[in-house]
Amino acid sequence: MHDQSRLFSAPVLTLAAVIFSVSAMIAEFAVRSDHQEGIVRMISSDDESEIDRSAEEDVSAEHHNELIAIVQNTSLAPLTSESLRMTTFFRNIDPSQRAELQAYVGRLLAKRKRHEEALAVLAGLSPEERIEHGSSFSFAQSYRGAGNVEAAINAYAIHVAANPNHNPGYVNYGILLAETGQHEEAIRVFERSVDITSSSRKGKSLSLLGQSQMAIAAHEDAIESFDKSIQYRPDSGPTWRRFASAKARAGTYPQEEVEADYQRALALAPGSAVTMKEWAEYNFAFGRFEAALPLFRNASSEASNNFDVLFSRSLNLLVSERPRAARTVVRKISNVEKSTQQELLLQALHEVSGIVRPPTIETRDQTCAAQGDDERFTYLCAMLQLATEAPEAAIETAAKLPETSIYKQPAIFALARYEYRYDQADAALVRLDELLEKSPQSSLFWLYKARVQTVLGANEGALAAFEESLELNPESRKITLEMTDHLMAMESYDQAEAALLAFMQQRPNDASVLIALARNYAAAGNPEKAEETLLQLMSMSEEADPETTEQLVAVQMLLEKYPEALANADNLLERDPANISARRMRVQALTELGRDDEAEEELDRIKRLEPEASGDDAPGTDFASAAP
Repeated sequence: MHDQSRLFSAPVLTLAAVIFSVSAMIAEFAVRSDHQEGIVRMISSDDESEIDRSAEEDVSAEHHNELIAIVQNTSLAPLTSESLRMTTFFRNIDPSQRAELQAYVGRLLAKRKRHEEALAVLAGLSPEERIEHGSSFSFAQSYRGAGNVEAAINAYAIHVAANPNHNPGYVNYGILLAETGQHEEAIRVFERSVDITSSSRKGKSLSLLGQSQMAIAAHEDAIESFDKSIQYRPDSGPTWRRFASAKARAGTYPQEEVEADYQRALALAPGSAVTMKEWAEYNFAFGRFEAALPLFRNASSEASNNFDVLFSRSLNLLVSERPRAARTVVRKISNVEKSTQQELLLQALHEVSGIVRPPTIETRDQTCAAQGDDERFTYLCAMLQLATEAPEAAIETAAKLPETSIYKQPAIFALARYEYRYDQADAALVRLDELLEKSPQSSLFWLYKARVQTVLGANEGALAAFEESLELNPESRKITLEMTDHLMAMESYDQAEAALLAFMQQRPNDASVLIALARNYAAAGNPEKAEETLLQLMSMSEEADPETTEQLVAVQMLLEKYPEALANADNLLERDPANISARRMRVQALTELGRDDEAEEELDRIKRLEPEASGDDAPGTDFASAAP
């Protein structure tokens, strides 16, 4: 048995319980930020049935119909204690029965969700009378239904003090404590609920207990509670989701185990946007941004107007370097109903995403001032500090995030990217190594390590990092092209060709990859294959891309295919008459074909277009300079 507080042992309302009720009434209530998932706001089916039973028992059959008639009499509405006692029935009834029957009417009103009337009727009784006649629970429920949270908490405290084995009282009491941020007290209340109940109700109480344990970062305790809850309710999708999320936040469980739990949760509750979102956030937290993309997309489909889903999705798109897609999602958020807190988050998101440029000091300071316990503000504060050239402040802000925060590693990654872009490669490498030690499955972390090592001249180390990145995300065109550029710089043309051909097995007609393959062939001294590849690319569309045509002309010049090069140069110049590079290759082709007069005319055109240029010092094309 857990150690219980004094309020759990009183069989009746004692002076101590009254004192407790007063202290509960004046207690300070923590405000629950609106991004946290509310534990359960609806009265549970168990609690509904409890109200039903309490409203039907211990009343003589001879009085039941009269009391129902009073409740249903619209001319008496809204009922109060005074108006009830002024009815003919109550004036004529035995005075010793009035409190019992008034309590019964209050329960009937509570059952019918007429909470203001229930409160007005039950307030006419003393606390002792409400307890004696079984209406203290209905009194608390009606305060809750009327939206008076503080009074409801006070009333639940009185109720459970007098009824220490009444589980619905503990459940609802604990829920309100949790919703007002009083999780330590909620944990004690839920523990008592677990002790006094059984079967599926115990499973529910264990799940509620786990949620409050999660709120105070007691992840291992929460995992134990959810595990026990599942034993009573093995088919509860939400409990499996919470079980998985607790393991995810603990950060010590194998990825396969956590994802299997999320998969189970989704199988039990298909289409659950919350499950998809939390699963996606788990991937986001460990740098697996690509894996999070489809989960966030599906969650958005199921909950297209959910601020939290769209917010998390936009952050994942930003950190995975998809700013245009992120801005599209951010604009959708603008059309979603928002709280004041969410409006502040959206304003920051507009500037972080680049919808509003440049980011302002005012928004940065406003975002940072709103941090509190909301990790989203802390993360966006750090992002805006980087965007406004305050990296030292961003480092301090990122350090505030707990190690178990889903934003911790993305924030550190943002610092590493900033350092990489501002010529602090050594510092960036240290951060990336720390990230990869914790999250070796992040393709983007490996890609940035490759970029940093390239800057530092560590070509072999960079290549190894590129290979790790590509292995984790083999469908990435970006990684493939960056790695093959690196291989070409190392003159490892065979390896570059193999990587490009491997990618083309997935996307055989990818234009960017075909261009890279042609460049690699040209650099490797195989202009024939380069020409073949470029012709393949040009055949894929009615009108070839000008860049592709220009590169084809360069390759054909290397192959001394001057008529073909001249024809392609002429086609290119019809679309782009100011292309100096194409005109210079045209001069060379005309000269080689013995058409000197036309070559001179072309040189005159070049001088008019670019007076400073001359044929002798004209730079070559990418392909021409790459040829051995």
